[in-house]
Amino acid sequence: MPDATTTFVIRVAGAGLALAQQLLLARLMTGPDYGAYVIALAWIAALGSPVSLGLAEAAVRILPRYAARGRITRLEAFFASGWRMAATTGAMSAIGGGALLALLPFGAMGLHTGIIVLAGLPLIAIDYFLDGVARGMGWFRLGTLNYFVLRPLLVAAACLLLHVSGEGLTLASAGAATILSMAATTGALLLVFRRRLSTGRPERAGPRLARLWLRSAIPMLVVTGLDGLMPAAALLAVGLLLGPAEAGLYGTAERLLSLASFAQFAVLFVSARLMSLSLVGAGAESPERSLQRATAGTLLATGGALAATLALAPHLLTLFGPEFGEAHQAMFILALALLARAVAAPCHEFLLLAGQNRALGLINGATLFLLAGLMTLLSPLCGLTGAAVAAACSMAVRSALLLRQARVSMGLSALPALRPRASGPANSAV
Repeated sequence: MPDATTTFVIRVAGAGLALAQQLLLARLMTGPDYGAYVIALAWIAALGSPVSLGLAEAAVRILPRYAARGRITRLEAFFASGWRMAATTGAMSAIGGGALLALLPFGAMGLHTGIIVLAGLPLIAIDYFLDGVARGMGWFRLGTLNYFVLRPLLVAAACLLLHVSGEGLTLASAGAATILSMAATTGALLLVFRRRLSTGRPERAGPRLARLWLRSAIPMLVVTGLDGLMPAAALLAVGLLLGPAEAGLYGTAERLLSLASFAQFAVLFVSARLMSLSLVGAGAESPERSLQRATAGTLLATGGALAATLALAPHLLTLFGPEFGEAHQAMFILALALLARAVAAPCHEFLLLAGQNRALGLINGATLFLLAGLMTLLSPLCGLTGAAVAAACSMAVRSALLLRQARVSMGLSALPALRPRASGPANSAV
């Protein structure tokens, strides 16, 4: 997969930039401020899928099929309607959250954290939608360069400038720099995509067509919302149960493992489009072969990235400060959680594209419930290590359930070494 290789290289560079950015912020901010900043970003990431109405995954499912059928004006109409619906939902969510924030008795740090989250909601909604469009259209370089190279550079430059100017780097100023950088990069990518999809004769997307797209997207909303919430839920639980400073340590351990997350996403970024095409018979491979190839690529990329990162783990942690060495053991356990997730990450994407929304919602909901229970039990007893164990156990259970769902409902084996007992059709609603 040359596209996956290109995307992986870009995201490796992005992982390095993101690590440098987080290192800079951890050095320039106080422990509680940095922890609150990490929590704010986790909330923005967790709410991104719900406020985008599931349109990102709908784009991955719909756009390759429109393109394969030559419906170019319909592509433009979907894009124009989709980003506006996502932005409107994000803005309305921010307004509602602002009213709630004004009513509740938050302290200064809680208030600043809430403002950062609310300001980011309209932007992350458009971000998620544009990411889905990039995956659906195969525009791999554009999406990854914007999010994982340009944005970290802008955030780091703004924060460094604030520090050098003598203003100091606080939660509020770092949050403002992040939101402004998000606005600049999201706006630029929106303009580029709009120009690429412009036909000069756009099809009018009336209410009936908009409802059709939403009917395709909304069932995915619960699935993608729960799936997006899981990585953030552990960090948010640590912040709630152990405090912002511990959340900063946990978030740093996760960030140092981001190379593996980026590698995992790079393969999914490319393979989602290929799996979508295979499900309607427009791909070069069968659905099962497409799924197995994505699984093998994801495991290989994730395992290699984890091995490289863990070899340097002690040195990387101490770069952030001596207190970050406490997260060493948790980081190794979180690596197992990432590996467990990688086993069935393509399977989750495949089942979503195949319309298995109800089953995925139940699996993700059960996993989130298990994660919350284990976090509540283990975090107060074992600190960061307990939180990491809770995450690893939850991901292992989730992957087992996803693999079983693919075999039982569709007769497909996601793992190349295994064969299903009975081969069944791999049909999906378009």
